[in-house]
Amino acid sequence: MLKIYEENQLNNENISYLTKKSVKNNHNIAKISQFVENLFEIYRYSKSIIRDSFKLVEKKALNSFYYNSSKSKSALSQCREILEMIKQKASFIVFRDNFIRSFEKLSLLSRKILYLKYIKERQVEEIAKVLKLSVRTYFRRLQDAEIEFAKAYTTLAFS
Repeated sequence: MLKIYEENQLNNENISYLTKKSVKNNHNIAKISQFVENLFEIYRYSKSIIRDSFKLVEKKALNSFYYNSSKSKSALSQCREILEMIKQKASFIVFRDNFIRSFEKLSLLSRKILYLKYIKERQVEEIAKVLKLSVRTYFRRLQDAEIEFAKAYTTLAFS
């Protein structure tokens, strides 16, 4: 999961560029769609990642305190490892905050479409039926929602 997050960090600048282009082509839309899908996947797991990282930091801190023997790493290197773990946890907290704030900026229809597709993982036909859209209209609205979300996220994350 951390790998997907790191890959997205590298792609954010590209996505920001792609969402600013006025001409929509299939290649750009596919990249934006993948970016949004990755963001939602990270979001789904980020709560457990944050919780688990807290447990790891706690365990590492307790182990360094109680088992600081000559065979173990120096206290300074253990503190550095703990600080790095805390930084990673903080980056996930910032990610979640940016994600939620970006999601809240979307239109109601965009939020519904993205929520049903990526959070609830509903099928295309089911989403179209719930939203009273044709399947073709659903796909057009999905593209618009993904572009809207990518713009909102990149604006927040890089401002």
